Amino acid sequence: MSVILPISALLFLFTLGIPVAFCIFLATLAYFLLNDHLPMMMLVQRLAGGLESVTLLAIPFFVMAGVFMNHSGISQRLLKFSEVLTGHMNGGLAQVNVVLSTLMGGLSGSNIADAAMSSKLLVPQMVARGYSASFSSAVTAASSLITPIIHRVLRLLFTVTSTTYRLVSYSSRVWFLGSCCVR
Repeated sequence: MSVILPISALLFLFTLGIPVAFCIFLATLAYFLLNDHLPMMMLVQRLAGGLESVTLLAIPFFVMAGVFMNHSGISQRLLKFSEVLTGHMNGGLAQVNVVLSTLMGGLSGSNIADAAMSSKLLVPQMVARGYSASFSSAVTAASSLITPIIHRVLRLLFTVTSTTYRLVSYSSRVWFLGSCCVR
């Protein structure tokens, strides 16, 4: 019975158009205020514990790295390099999008940052060159999925080279997986 009021408060706050994070926080606060057996210190500890997650902090920093790469010109240079590699092929900028995501996989390691950077950099150029907006967005979303794969492959290579594992057996598997993803 004590769950009904916070859930109804959550749904009511959704209908008011309040952002989702605030709705969830206010519904949780209402649940803690209505239940006397739960100490308020537990709510504070849960809130502070959620902010200590390194994984959650990495996402905005990777997005910020993509923004810095856009403003510093690194992404423009990577774009020109990708155009040199694939500009002569059919598909032009769509191929460039995949190659740029592959190159960004080693730099940022975050598909969210890669998608943010590619959508800011490539989607307007693709639309200006005649690609549809939906196709440009779909290629960007699909190509940004390769980023965590490439990043894990690089991490595996660093592990293999810094330990006593046989490099030949691991690197052949790693490069096979990476080449399957790029094709």
